[in-house]
Amino acid sequence: MSGDDATIPAADVAVVTVPFVAHGHLTQLLHLSHLISAYNITVHFITTTDCLRQLSSRHRTSAAGIHFHDFPVPPFTAPPPHPSIPFPTHLQPSFDATLHLRPPTGDLIRSLSQRVQRIVVIHDVLMSYVVQDVKLIPNAETYVFNPHTVFYKAAGHWEKTGGPFPVEPKSMNNLPTRDGISSPEFMKFLDLQKSHMNFHVGELYDSSRIIEGKFVEYLEKEEVPGKKKIWVVGPVNRVQIASNVTDSMNRHRCLQWLDNQPKNSVIYVSFGTTTTFSDDQINELALGLERSGQRFIWVVRAADTSGGFMSHCGWNSSMESISMGVPIVAWPMHSDQPRNAFLVTEVLGVGVAVKSWDRRDELVMADVVAEVVRMLMNSEKGEEMRRRAVRLGGEVKKAVAEGGVSCREMDSFISYVRRL
Repeated sequence: MSGDDATIPAADVAVVTVPFVAHGHLTQLLHLSHLISAYNITVHFITTTDCLRQLSSRHRTSAAGIHFHDFPVPPFTAPPPHPSIPFPTHLQPSFDATLHLRPPTGDLIRSLSQRVQRIVVIHDVLMSYVVQDVKLIPNAETYVFNPHTVFYKAAGHWEKTGGPFPVEPKSMNNLPTRDGISSPEFMKFLDLQKSHMNFHVGELYDSSRIIEGKFVEYLEKEEVPGKKKIWVVGPVNRVQIASNVTDSMNRHRCLQWLDNQPKNSVIYVSFGTTTTFSDDQINELALGLERSGQRFIWVVRAADTSGGFMSHCGWNSSMESISMGVPIVAWPMHSDQPRNAFLVTEVLGVGVAVKSWDRRDELVMADVVAEVVRMLMNSEKGEEMRRRAVRLGGEVKKAVAEGGVSCREMDSFISYVRRL
C-alpha cells in the first residue's frame, strides 16, 4: 500500500487478532494476520497455550510482523465425542474455557494502546465476550470477523423481515431451518457472545464478492439493526490458492497415487476436524463409495485429479473447494453447514446434497451414497456442475490477484483503519 499524508503511519497502528479456539476458526485469523502484516502493520495474535501449540504443529507461525501471545486457561475435562450427536459437544469445555482469556487480553491491549496511535482489534464473533473491555480504551476499535458466509447473515435477516431477497422464492422455500444445528450448552455460550456484540466498528468476511456479491449488496442496502461497514476479503488462505507445489521427494504415497490418476477422476472425502459418525454410518459410507465404482480417497488436497469433494460444508472447506474449481457432495452436520450446503447447491449450483436437512437424523444408506457420487463424477449433470465450479474458481483466483476485487477490499480495510 502506498504512503499517504492523510493516513496514520503504518508503524503507529497495531492490530490484535483474537480467534475462536476451534481449529478452522484459528486458521482463518492466522491467514488474515499474515495478510495484514504484509502492509507493514504489526499484528498481535492471541490464543490459549494449547491452541498455539496445536497451531504451530500444523501451520507457519513464524513471521516478522506477527507476535504470538498465548495465555493459559484453567484445566478442564472434555468428554469423548459422541457418535450419535453431530454437534461437537465434546469441545464445549474448551469453548467455555475461552472466557478466562478476558483479563489477560484486556491487559495486553491496554499495554499496546500506550505505544501506538490506534489499536485495531479483530475478533472472531464467538470471542465478543473476551474483548468487551476494548470499548473502554480511547484509541482502540473493534471489528468482528465472521467465520461464516455473508449469505448466512443475509438469510437470517430476511427470515425476520421478509421482503425481496436475491434468491428465487421457490428455492428459499427449501432453506434449511436452524433446528438441530447446535446444542443447548452452545446456545447459552452464543447468547453470552451476542450480549457483547454492539460496539464494533465493522465486519470482515472470509468470502468474496465474486461468490456472494449480491448478498453483500443486500446487507449494505437493508436496514439491518446495528449495521456496520463490511469488507469481504477472502479467501484469506491465499497461499493455498496461489500455489500447490509440493516437493516430489517428500510426497506421501497417497499423493503419489493421486498424481497417477486421470484428471477429474477422484472423489475426495473429508468431514473436517469436529465431525463424528456412528459405526453404521461409516460402514454405509464406505460401502457406498465402493459401489459407486469411482476412485476415491479420504483426504483433502487440491489436485488436477480431483473431480469432486464430499464435504461437511464447513466454510473453510467449501471456500477451498470453490477456489480450486471442484464441485461438492454436500453432507452438512451442524452449525452454519446446512446453509453453506444450500448456498453451494441451490444458489451457486456447484454441488449436490446427499440428503435434505429435515432428514438429518436418518442413516444415509450405501446405495444413496453411490448414486450421488456417480451423478457427480459420471454424468452430464455432474459435468455441468464441474464446469460451473471451474469458472467460479477461476474468478476467485482473479479476485485475490493484485488488483482483484478481494485485494481491493483488503486495501480498503487497511486504508480505513489508518484513517485520521
